[in-house]
Amino acid sequence: MEVNNNIENLKALKKDYDNGLVSALIGAGFSKNVSSLYLDWTSLLEDLIDDIFKLEINQYIGNYFHCNVEKYHEDEKKQIKKEFVDNLLGKYGYLGIVSKYVDQKGYREVLENYIEERTPYVKRNDDGTISLYIKDKKKSNIIESDFSAHKQLLRCDKFKNIYTTNYDNLLEFTSDNFSETQTPVVDTSWNLSNGFQKRSIIKIHGSLSIEDDRFEFDGDQHLRYIIAQEDYDTYIEKHEAFSHLMRISMLQGKFCLLGFSGNDPNYMGWVKWMSDILGKGKDKGPKIYLVTFKNEESSDKKLYYKNHYIREINLMEVLSLLGYDQSEISKLSLSAPNSYKEILESFLKFLCKTEDGVLKETDDGRGNYTFEDIPETSTGSETAKVELTTSEKNISFEYKELWNEACSKFYRQEELSEIFERIKNAKTKYPFCQVVYNQERFIETALRRKGDLTEPEAYLFALAVKETGQLPRYYSPFLQDKPILDSIPLWKEMIQREETLKGSIELLQHGNSSDYFTYENIQRKLFHLDFETAHRLLEDWDAKGYWLQAKAMRLAAFHGSEKAFGILSSYIDSLDNAQEKMFACVLANYISLMDPRPYNLECFLQNNIYRQGEIISYILEKMRSKEDKPKQRGWVGSSYSLGSNNTLYEQSLRFLQFIFDTGLYLNFGIRSFVNIKDWYKVCKNLFRFLPYPCFFYSIQYHDKDVLRRIGQDYAFTPDLLEENKDLLLSSLKAYGNQCTPETFLSGILNITGPLYLCVNESIWFDSFKTNIFDFMITHISEYTHSDIVVKNVDNAVSCLKSKYYLEIILETLLQHAKDNMDIVQRVICSDMNLKYLDEELNEGISNLLEELICVYPQIDITEVVYFLNINRCLPDRLLKLFMTKLKEVSFDDIPSEVGSLLYICILAKNDEEITKKAKQKILEKDIWHCGVLPDGYGMTAPNYIHPQFFKEVREWNDEEFKIISNNLKENINKYSALSERLREDSFMKNVQIAYLSDVLQYIESLSDDRKKSLEDIRELTKSLLSSRVSYDSFIEAMLSEQSADVSNGIDNIVQGVRSSGLKSYHNEINFIVDRAIIGEQIVLSKNLSVIEWLIRNYEQDFKEMQIDSKLLVLLSVYKNRWQDMDEFRPDHSFKDLYYIANYLKKEGHDNDSIQYWLTDNFVRIFL
Repeated sequence: MEVNNNIENLKALKKDYDNGLVSALIGAGFSKNVSSLYLDWTSLLEDLIDDIFKLEINQYIGNYFHCNVEKYHEDEKKQIKKEFVDNLLGKYGYLGIVSKYVDQKGYREVLENYIEERTPYVKRNDDGTISLYIKDKKKSNIIESDFSAHKQLLRCDKFKNIYTTNYDNLLEFTSDNFSETQTPVVDTSWNLSNGFQKRSIIKIHGSLSIEDDRFEFDGDQHLRYIIAQEDYDTYIEKHEAFSHLMRISMLQGKFCLLGFSGNDPNYMGWVKWMSDILGKGKDKGPKIYLVTFKNEESSDKKLYYKNHYIREINLMEVLSLLGYDQSEISKLSLSAPNSYKEILESFLKFLCKTEDGVLKETDDGRGNYTFEDIPETSTGSETAKVELTTSEKNISFEYKELWNEACSKFYRQEELSEIFERIKNAKTKYPFCQVVYNQERFIETALRRKGDLTEPEAYLFALAVKETGQLPRYYSPFLQDKPILDSIPLWKEMIQREETLKGSIELLQHGNSSDYFTYENIQRKLFHLDFETAHRLLEDWDAKGYWLQAKAMRLAAFHGSEKAFGILSSYIDSLDNAQEKMFACVLANYISLMDPRPYNLECFLQNNIYRQGEIISYILEKMRSKEDKPKQRGWVGSSYSLGSNNTLYEQSLRFLQFIFDTGLYLNFGIRSFVNIKDWYKVCKNLFRFLPYPCFFYSIQYHDKDVLRRIGQDYAFTPDLLEENKDLLLSSLKAYGNQCTPETFLSGILNITGPLYLCVNESIWFDSFKTNIFDFMITHISEYTHSDIVVKNVDNAVSCLKSKYYLEIILETLLQHAKDNMDIVQRVICSDMNLKYLDEELNEGISNLLEELICVYPQIDITEVVYFLNINRCLPDRLLKLFMTKLKEVSFDDIPSEVGSLLYICILAKNDEEITKKAKQKILEKDIWHCGVLPDGYGMTAPNYIHPQFFKEVREWNDEEFKIISNNLKENINKYSALSERLREDSFMKNVQIAYLSDVLQYIESLSDDRKKSLEDIRELTKSLLSSRVSYDSFIEAMLSEQSADVSNGIDNIVQGVRSSGLKSYHNEINFIVDRAIIGEQIVLSKNLSVIEWLIRNYEQDFKEMQIDSKLLVLLSVYKNRWQDMDEFRPDHSFKDLYYIANYLKKEGHDNDSIQYWLTDNFVRIFL
C-alpha cells in the first residue's frame, strides 16, 4: 500500500509547530479567503501584460485565426491569448515582465500606482460597517466572518512570526479588530534594529499606502513595493535586516507556506534564496512545509521540492486527520463556495490543538515587555515566582561595603585575613560587580606601598585587578618588589588570560579537568578562527557551574539554540545563586529564539540584581569623555590634564574581559546584545593591542559598513602587518571550513575585504581562490553584484598585480561568462588591474574570448573587449573579429544598454558603418534625461550620458548634434519649469547640482558655433545651478560642512583649470593646499588627489605659484598625523603624497618627511 506522505508531512509540521520552530509565510492566495477582489500574481499582471504586449497579443490572435479558422468564439480567443501570455511568462518570467513595464513607461512610480489601483485595503466605516476600498473608492462591504481564516491564523500562537509578501492590510486589521491580543506589525528594518520582542506580523514586501503618502519601502525612496526583478536582486543589500531575520529563521527553524501557488514568483524567488542559504548550512533536513490543495505529480517538480528542502502537504489528502469523517469527505467539493477556506481553517485549528485535542486559548495577558522581561512558558512562570533571601537582595551593597572595609584596613596596614575570607565567601554569590571604585582604591594603595604583600593582600590585589577588568602586565613596572603574586593561583590565571588576549595559540596543559583551562583553550582557538578544534574541545568539555553559560553560548553558534537552551534550562533549575541565575536567564532569553521570551526577570530587577546589560551600559557610560565646563567667550589659555588619563583603554579592556568571562557573544543571529556602534568604540580603543579578540567579536556582526571600517582600521595600522597576515589567512581558511558556524560567515567576508590591501598577494592568493573565489564561481549563476561574497572577490581581485594570478582569475571568469556575464564583466572591467597583464593574453584566455565574441550579441562582451583593448591586452585579431561581428549584427540585435553603445562608439570610431548603428541607438534615448517625472510632480535620479563620452566620441554631424541639442533643450526646459519646487528638495540637491554642472561642462566643450547655438540653454543652466548651490564662490563651497558641497567646489575648480589654465585659480589652489595642511577631513582623499593632479598636469605653472614651502609642511603633517586621521585612506592617498614628495625631491628639497614618503616600507605597500 502506498504511503500517504502528506499525512507524514502534516504530523512532522505539527511536531515542529508544537516545539515552537515554525514561522508562517503568507502569500497572495490567503487574502482570497476574505474576498475575490484580491488577485493572485497572474491576475494582478493581466492588465500590465495587455498594456505592454497589446500589439503583439492582437497580432498573435489575428494570425492564428487567419491561418486556422475564419470565425472564432470568445472562449477560444481567451485560450489563444492565454497560450501567448504563457509563452511570454516563460520567456521573461513574472518579475522580468514587471521590470519591462517600468522600462517601457520610463519611471518607477507607474508600477506603484498600478498595484494600488488593483489591491483593496480594508477599513471600518464611521457607522461601524467594514468595507474594501481601492484608492478611496468603496468596492464592497464585508463582515467579520469573512476574516475567519485570518483570525484562525492569528490564534496559532506557536508560530514564531508571521511573515507575508502581501501588500494588503488584512492581517493587521484582523489583529486590531478581531483578536484577543494585538500582534505588532514590523514593516521596516528600523523596527527590527530597535528590537521586536513579541511574535510579529512582518511585511517583507511593503504595505499599501493608505494614510501615509511617503513614497518608500524600508528607507528605499525609489519604490513602495517589492515586485520587479531588480527589487529582488537588491533585496539582501537594501533590506539587510529583513533578509537576515528570515535567513536566521530558516537556519534555526522552519517555514509553513500558506497561500502560494507552485508558480508564484514570490514563492519561487524566496525558495531559491533560502535554499542557497541552506546549501551553505549544516542542516540538510526539510525546512519548508508547502500547504496546497493538490498533489504535484510531475517528477521534475518533485525533484525540485527535494533539492530545495520542501515538504508538500496536500490538504485534500489529510482530511481525515483534520477531523472530517468519510461522509463529509465524500460530499466535499473544491468547486463549492468557501470550501478552500473551510479546509484551511480546519488545518489551522489542527495545528493549534493540544495533545488532548483541546484548542489552546490565546493568552491575552502578555503585555509589551522588553527583551529580558517577557513571561510566557511554564519556566517563565516559575522564574517569576522565585523568592530571594534578604542576603541575596542585599548582596551588591554588602559586597561593596566589604571592599570599602578592606581598603580602609589596607590603608591603615591592618591584618586582612578575616576580611579576605569574607570577600572570598561573598564572591561565590556575586561573581560580577558593576561599581569597582573600592577595588581601584585598593590597587592604588598597593602600587604605592613598597615591599612585598602578605598572602591575603596579594589575593585581594589580584581579585581587584580582575574585577576592574585589567591585566597583570598593565601594572608590572610597579610590582617588581611583590614576588608573592606569582604564587597566587588567580594571578597565574590572569597571566594566562593576558596571553590569550594577545593571541597565543598554544593550548594550555592541565593535569586535572579544569573549566578555566578548557574555556581558555577554546577561546584561543576561536580567536584564531580555528572553529574545528574549538568545536572538538567544546564537545568534550564537561562544564560545571557558571561555565555552562559560556559553553551554551558557543554551542548555540555551532548547533542552533535548541541544544544550548536545553543545557541552560536544566542549569537554571538547579541554581540558588541569584546573580548567576539572573545571568543564565538573560542568556537563555537571548539564544532561545522564542517569542515571547521564556524567562521573566522582574523579580531580580526589583531587587537590584544586575543583568549583564546593566554592567555593560555602566562601562560604556564610563568610556564617554567628560565634557569640559564652558569657558567665557574669547578665553585664551591651555588645558591641563593631571596624570595619565587611560580611561578609554581601561574601560574598553574591562568591557572585553566582561564579555569573555560571562561567555556572551555580542551578536547572535539578528539579535545584538551590544549595539555595533558601541562595540566599535571599544574595538577602536583595543584592536592595536589585542587584535585577535577584537577581530573575533567583530565578525559576529553583519553590518557591512561598520565591519569594512573595522577591516580598514586593521589594514591601515603599520604595527599589525604580521597579525593582519595571520587573521586574513585564518579567515579564508575558516570560510571554506564546514565547521565554521553560519553566523560568522558574512562577518568574515565583510571584514577581510580591506585586509587584501596590506598583505602580499603571494601569501593569500591560493587560499582565497580555494575558499572564496571557487565558491563564488560554483554558485555564480545565483549571485548579483550586491552579494557579499562577490564584494569580497571584488576587493581581492583589485589587489592583484601578478600576471600569473590575474591570468588564473581572468581565465576562470571567462569560462563562466555564460553563467553570469554581469558579475564576470564587473570583476574584469571594474576590479582587475589589466595593465599588469603586460599587454598580452595567453592562448587559453584568447581562445575563450574568441568563443564569447563569436556568440555576440547573445552574450554582450563589449565592455570586456573595450577594457582589454585600452589596456593593450587585446590581440588585433580579436578586435578585428569583434568589429566583424558588429557589422554582421542587425540594428535591432545590437544591445541597447547605454554603456555597451558608448564603448562600441569608442572602439569603432574609425568605422563609420558600426558607429552609425551605435549612434543611432544612442540618439533614440533620452540623452539628457533630467530626472523630472512625466507628471511634473517630482524627480528621480537623472539618467543621462556623461559629458566624458562626448569627449571620447567627438564626431557628430549636424543632424546628430541637432538631436542631442534638442534633447538637451527639452530636458533643461522641463527641469526649469519645476525648478522652484525642486529647490526645496534637499534629498536630490546634490544630484541636481551634478547634473547641471555636467550640462555646462558639455556645452563648454563644444565648438564656438555649436556653443553659440546653445547660449540660451547655457545661461539658463548657469542660473539654475546658481539657485541650487548654497555658496557664492568655490572657496565658500570648500568651507561647507556638507561633503557634497566641498566635492562640487573642488570639481568646479578642476573644470575651470582644464578650461582656463592654472593662473586664474591661484587663490583656490592655495586654499586647497591649506585645507590639506590643516587636515580637514571632509573630502580628504579628493583634496590630496587634486594637488597631485595639478602637479602632474601643470607642473611648470605650479612651480610659478612658489608654494613648495607649503608642500613641505603638508608632507610633515601627514607623516606625523595620518594614523590619527579617521578619514585618511592610505590606499587612496599614499600615492598622491609619494608623488608630491618625488616632485619636491626633483626641485632640490630633501628632509625626513620626503624620505619617509619615498622609502617607508608601509607606504610602499600601497603604491
